[in-house]
Amino acid sequence: MDLPQPGSCVLRRGRVSQHGHIYHVTTATCGRQPFFAAVAVGRCVVRALRAAESELTTRTLAFVVMPDHLHWLFILQHGSLPTVVGQMKGRAARYASSALSVAGCADPITSSALSVAGCADPITSSALSVAGCADPITSSVPGVAGCACPITSSARGVAGHAGPIWQPGYYDHALRTEESLVAAARYIIGNPLRAGLVARIGDYPLWDCVWIDSG
Repeated sequence: MDLPQPGSCVLRRGRVSQHGHIYHVTTATCGRQPFFAAVAVGRCVVRALRAAESELTTRTLAFVVMPDHLHWLFILQHGSLPTVVGQMKGRAARYASSALSVAGCADPITSSALSVAGCADPITSSALSVAGCADPITSSVPGVAGCACPITSSARGVAGHAGPIWQPGYYDHALRTEESLVAAARYIIGNPLRAGLVARIGDYPLWDCVWIDSG
């Protein structure tokens, strides 16, 4: 899908964040670069989403981390929408920077995760213990142990990226009460299927939904 340009944030001037309301936020990587095609880097975004939930600022209902953007469906519980989204993006960027500092690091992404494209070894849970992360994402996100998406060559390119990971701004949609939340969630997590990244959603490691059994 086409995402709004950074300047589109002017469309949100005057809008009020409302606690208890449900928002679908979409935000893209800088230059639409596929940083999150590397599973370990994408999991840094998941970790940031979990951090927001642990602080009780949001309750995540569904999300999918695509190679070049994020869809996030959540209930805003505390704080303003721009602050919550900005904090999440900032955290994800910091976590990713740590994960990508692999050269000379004693405890970064494990060696199996550093295999280049074409490697037959899938990412395992041990490979998700990124540098500085004491709470790697586990089976709460579907497809961890059986992930069919090893780290790709794009992850090697990200390691040398000196600029920002995210493009400025984001697109948000406040869901009305008559809208089907489950339908919105299914649309969100269906993105990898529509993009042709996997044949089964269970084979994609970077999504979760409170209404859909990960089994």
